[in-house]
Amino acid sequence: MTLTRCEECGNAIGDRVEFCPHCGLKTARRAISWGQRVLFIAGVSAVVVAAIYLAARMDSSPQQEFSTLPDPESAEKARLLQPVDLAITQEEPAKYVTGSITNTSGQKFSFLSVKIILYDSNGERIGGAGDSIQNFEPDQTWKFQALILGDAPVASARVSEIEGW
Repeated sequence: MTLTRCEECGNAIGDRVEFCPHCGLKTARRAISWGQRVLFIAGVSAVVVAAIYLAARMDSSPQQEFSTLPDPESAEKARLLQPVDLAITQEEPAKYVTGSITNTSGQKFSFLSVKIILYDSNGERIGGAGDSIQNFEPDQTWKFQALILGDAPVASARVSEIEGW
């Protein structure tokens, strides 16, 4: 919207108002130009085409392209992986459970997680920790580092689950 001058009072008014807000004079509204109409129609058309394209892409079986659900075979192969060198390490200001897992399955995992149970010196369960990796290739070794939250005196840890797909 551009400003023009009212013919009656001379105050600044918008070019699309019907009446001057100062003196009430009825104004001659400027018509929308042919170029503005073309730009408006082109913009609306572009939005409609983009919406149709995106809707068509969403209908093309995203389960096959972007599956994040574990298949039974991958899940079983993940469970067979063995962690080694499990230790509790202190890196100020935090404590971690560290270790490594080598992908001996012959399969690439898009996602792999390790869940760990934490125990105190009496063997009582006091918490848990975990870490994960994406794109875990065959024969790759992952040195995981699971953050221990809180200040409980962790004496030992055990891997409770390895899950992947």
